[in-house]
Amino acid sequence: MYKIIGGDQKEYGPVSFDQLASWVRDNRANGQTVVQKDDGPWVPLGTLPEFAAVLPGATAFPPGAGYAPPAAGSSASIGVGGGVGGGVSGYASGPGPGTDTFRGVGGGRDAAGAVQGPATALLVTGILGAIAVLIGGALAMSGVGATAPAGDLPPELQKVVEMLRQLQSPAMVAIDSIIKLAVAGLIIFASSRLKKLESFPVVVTAAILAMVPCTSPCCCVGLPVGIWVLVAIFKQDVKSSFR
Repeated sequence: MYKIIGGDQKEYGPVSFDQLASWVRDNRANGQTVVQKDDGPWVPLGTLPEFAAVLPGATAFPPGAGYAPPAAGSSASIGVGGGVGGGVSGYASGPGPGTDTFRGVGGGRDAAGAVQGPATALLVTGILGAIAVLIGGALAMSGVGATAPAGDLPPELQKVVEMLRQLQSPAMVAIDSIIKLAVAGLIIFASSRLKKLESFPVVVTAAILAMVPCTSPCCCVGLPVGIWVLVAIFKQDVKSSFR
């Protein structure tokens, strides 16, 4: 198993050989990616012989070369897939596949910046939805907007009016409010996950619920916001940055 140093200078893993090799093939890691095999020393990926076949043209490093992760506050820049910068352990950044910061593990800064707007809009949608549910539930419980008695209406319309009155009963209003508050809570929670590029399925679910009438407590706002969120997170660089 292998661990790596991400672009945010945090450890990620352990991951299998196949997973790390797939990152190399996707140009998201290269011979300068800092890696630890099992409990061994931190070394550039290019020094591990098992990756020779998947590292065409990788920068050669002396066998046994090691690397110590930088201390907190260090100005060194470690880009998984982008090499080790700032002269840490004598390794300068150099050419190779995937010379940008590794986004699938390190959570690239560009991807994080791209979701801040949609995440904030999703948060506002959830808050507005929760407020709308509370106000609507209070008005319904107080009888405001209740359906008028059927009176002298034809029998067919009387049945419709009676059904509407049943839907406005306190029990039905309470159930509807609870469901919509739960949806609003999920949307608010998903906005916090989106800002951190975490829980991709939760974010997708919340964005879809925000767009659907009758499930979203604020669908007039949720429709454009949900579309914005889905377009943003399904971009390849953003999607691959989720953890």
